[in-house]
Amino acid sequence: MEELICIVEQPCFKRKKVMVYYQFAQLLQKADMVMSSNYIFGLAGASHVIGFIPTNEAISTAIAAGQIPGMDATGAVTSSLELRQYLLSYFIRDRENALISYPYPGSAMKSSTYVTASGKSLTYTDSGSSLSIMVDGKVANVISDYNFFPFAFDDGCFQLIDTVL
Repeated sequence: MEELICIVEQPCFKRKKVMVYYQFAQLLQKADMVMSSNYIFGLAGASHVIGFIPTNEAISTAIAAGQIPGMDATGAVTSSLELRQYLLSYFIRDRENALISYPYPGSAMKSSTYVTASGKSLTYTDSGSSLSIMVDGKVANVISDYNFFPFAFDDGCFQLIDTVL
């Protein structure tokens, strides 16, 4: 799909439209977690889910460096179970946590430690002007490209983060 991009006082040009979560969606598929168009393995049964998803660039860099558990540096899956558990660490669900708000600076979602869908601890920090998370001692910052507002859906939302965990 292509879209026409026009910038005031500059010529228009065409570019391919790429979803900001494309690489993460590909990882979910490689881990056999996409069960249907509205069901992701490990997230069923939750009324609300919050995902912290690495940018396409962060995922591409991490794959090439062999930093994605359950995958090799070519992007081939070596263990779908290990990849699945790793990907679930990017999500928090209302089954394990009291989720009353979406994450953005100053929201009702306060800095705290939450349990991920994989059972790991995720520390969420709202400094008032930025957001960050930490899992297994690795810190990721929510990117400000969209003014820190999450991509919201009926049953949850996601924020983009600058690195893999």
